[in-house]
Amino acid sequence: MIKFSKTVSAMILALGIAGSASAAYPDAQPVKVLVGYTPGGTTDLVARIVAKGLSDELKQSFVVENKPGASNNIAMTEVARAKPNGYTLIVTTIASSVNATLFKKLNYDLKKDFAPVALI
Repeated sequence: MIKFSKTVSAMILALGIAGSASAAYPDAQPVKVLVGYTPGGTTDLVARIVAKGLSDELKQSFVVENKPGASNNIAMTEVARAKPNGYTLIVTTIASSVNATLFKKLNYDLKKDFAPVALI
């Protein structure tokens, strides 16, 4: 189990959690949490558990949305193109790092377009 969790550890990545200094995060709108895999898998379950905990703790909606396909690249591209305000997050696996070596052209740069928020 430990070996499994090390190799398939999930990370929440977000686009710049910068916001105005006066506003509390999250303050006005639901936070979208994307998962690049089908519902019911390990990554989806982890995302739903974390989203529920965040919703309960912060009293704000964290909505999980599945965008499977293209080895997680569809969801990653959507998050990379989202407004960098912290209201679009992604729960992903080590596959995102591997994809950078497997695909010649990605619509995102893992190092430039994302900021890690938590390792779960």
